[in-house]
Amino acid sequence: MSVQAMTWAWAQTVVTDPLAVSVLLAYANFATPSGEDCFPSTEVIVQMTKLSERTVRKKVDDLIAAGVMEMGDQEIVRLKIAHAGRRPVNYRLRMDILTPDDVPPADSISGVQIVQETTGRGASHASQGCSSGSLGVQLTSFRGAPAAPKPIYNPNKPSKTPNPLQSPAASEAASMTFREQDDDGKIRTVSLDLPSWLPAEAWGGYLQTRKAKKAPRTVRAIQGVLRKLEAFRSAGHDVEAILDTSTERGWTGVFEPKGSFPASATPKRQSFGRSLEQHFASPEFDGR
Repeated sequence: MSVQAMTWAWAQTVVTDPLAVSVLLAYANFATPSGEDCFPSTEVIVQMTKLSERTVRKKVDDLIAAGVMEMGDQEIVRLKIAHAGRRPVNYRLRMDILTPDDVPPADSISGVQIVQETTGRGASHASQGCSSGSLGVQLTSFRGAPAAPKPIYNPNKPSKTPNPLQSPAASEAASMTFREQDDDGKIRTVSLDLPSWLPAEAWGGYLQTRKAKKAPRTVRAIQGVLRKLEAFRSAGHDVEAILDTSTERGWTGVFEPKGSFPASATPKRQSFGRSLEQHFASPEFDGR
């Protein structure tokens, strides 16, 4: 700890922003009595000031712009820390600056970027990133674009955010619209009414699978799928389960379940015992 550097950080009147002063005091804690060789890591400064890493880096830029800090000799850090990825930046505290009158011109401060501020059409003047009307550090960074205005929320405007609980194609449960080219080369819009028994969510998921697989989305193709589903439904199969199976397995078509019987059907099993009884009772049986 350097008592001289800490005392200077408290006594200087160039920086008055509380957050910037906190960062300056943290760096002064590691400087030599003359303000040299100040290279703590950003993580250490974050722990000392309880500020975020982004805020610390922003305030360091402001301190450099104000002229109270500048880049030091980086060769010292290279000699003391062998690992290149762990080397922090070496800073030097300008302990010769106590008041705003002591701040040198912007072009003589190491690490300060000259910014052109437009004051009218064609007119501009240079600034060093500090507010010319006050003694404190400018609160807005002199680098980058200004913050975008907060969007205005209009409660009367309907939201365009899709409902995550609704399938992307659930709105097509009543009908589907197609744009197809006729024989004359003209584009026409064709509407296809969907049956009421078609499950909306399962159908929507199946359509998403067809879209991902780039399957044809034409009236003829969809009508063929609907005819198959109608046949499966008439046979007593669960249409929703068939659609879900195609979606889960990435199929673009629909298929009748294998190894299972429809709900309305009963498997025909032949009783071996009854067959023997009929055999012995038949007139052709001669006792052998």
